Amino acid sequence: MYAWATWRTPFVRWIILGLNALMLAATPIHGSHYLVDLLAGIAVAMLSIGVTALMFDRFNSRIRRDRAVRADALAGS
Repeated sequence: MYAWATWRTPFVRWIILGLNALMLAATPIHGSHYLVDLLAGIAVAMLSIGVTALMFDRFNSRIRRDRAVRADALAGS
């Protein structure tokens, strides 16, 4: 999630991506999680990102539609 959140900032992107990779590699070795926990976490993260992107797209399209309706109403009066 951190890598996705910082993806548009080039310098920070690579630092966070490296730290995230180190964390993922160390998690099974540490013994607190199994590989299936990591896979489930990745699946939940992907689902969360997809749902969030869909919500923002719908929200932004609603704002654009409302602005167009207001602009048409102002142009008509």
